[in-house]
Amino acid sequence: MLQLRDYQREDVEIIKTKKRIGLFNEQRTGKTPTICVALKELSHKRVVIVCPNSMLYVWKYEYERWTGNKAVIIKKDTQYDKLTKDDAIIMSYGKLSYKNKMSEFTHLERVLKHKPTAFVCDEAHILSNRETNYNTTCTAVSRVVDTCIVATGTPARDKPLS
Repeated sequence: MLQLRDYQREDVEIIKTKKRIGLFNEQRTGKTPTICVALKELSHKRVVIVCPNSMLYVWKYEYERWTGNKAVIIKKDTQYDKLTKDDAIIMSYGKLSYKNKMSEFTHLERVLKHKPTAFVCDEAHILSNRETNYNTTCTAVSRVVDTCIVATGTPARDKPLS
C-alpha cells in the first residue's frame, strides 16, 4: 500500500487549504506523490500537468499510481481524441506553448476546452521569465482552474525575476 512520509502528509494538508500554492521542497523529497495525493483528496480529475519532456512518463506513472485516475500524455494532436472528460492531461511546456499555424486550434485552446479544474507546473523555475511563451500560456491556464500548484526543487536564483 502506498503511503506518504509524515512531511509529505503535512504538505498535502497545506496544499488542500490553498487555491494557489508553490511547493519548493529540495530535490528528491517526493513532491510528485505529494501533489498527486493532494489532487486526489481535493477530488480533481481534469488536471493539466506541464513538465519537461524528460518527466512526462514519470508523471503519468506517478499520477495513475497515486490517484487511481487515468492520464494521457499529449505529444500529437490526435491524442486529444483519446481523452475522456475526467482524464488528466500531461504535456511538456514546449507543447503547451507551441503555436502551429497549420492547426485550427493551438494546444492551449485544446487544453482549455477540456475545462481543467487543477493545473500543475513541475520544474516551475522555467517560468521565471515573464516574457516567454511558457509563462504566458501557463498563466492563461492558471486563471481558469480552481487549484494551481507550482513545484520545483531547483535552488532560487540571485534575482527574484529574470
